[in-house]
Parts: sequence; structure tokens; C-alpha cells
Amino acid sequence: MIKVAVALCLAAAAASPLAAQTVSPALPRDVTAFVEKRRGCDHFRGEYSEDRERARFIRQNVIRLCKGTDRRLAGLKRKYRADVTVMRILNDYETPVE
Repeated sequence: MIKVAVALCLAAAAASPLAAQTVSPALPRDVTAFVEKRRGCDHFRGEYSEDRERARFIRQNVIRLCKGTDRRLAGLKRKYRADVTVMRILNDYETPVE
């Protein structure tokens, strides 16, 4: 019974959207760093709170994580314009976010 429960949990975790968000280790390090930072940026950009303290926390993280990402994305697109795999990932990001 426990083995079945564990198997079901593992299957559910593998099918979750978070599992699909794993950055491929085969990507260049600078692209991986951008993707991780931009995910945080996008997370906080989509968040809203009427709570004053939480709203302040969200604003601080948007500034910290989003600042410079438009310029960084453009630079990575120039650098990896011939790499189809990298471009497929980079082209999924909307601009501008700042």
C-alpha cells in the first residue's frame, strides 16, 4: 500500500508544471542563470496583495529580479541567434517587462 502511494506521488510530481520548469543542464550557464532569474521576475510580476507588507515585498522582488532582464534577454538573443534550442527558450519570454 505504501509503495503504491509513493508511486502515485512520484507520478503526480513528474506530471506537475513545476517538473516541466526544470532548466536543462545542457544549456549555457548564462542562459540558465537568466531563465532562473526571469522565472522569479515573472512570478512576482503576476502577484498582487492588498496587504501593505506583502505588497512591499512583491515590489522589492520585482525590482530585484526584473531590472535589466530586457537588456539581458536581447543580449542573449544576439549571442545565441544561431542556436535553435536556446532561441526556442529565449523566444518564449515577453518583452518589455521593465
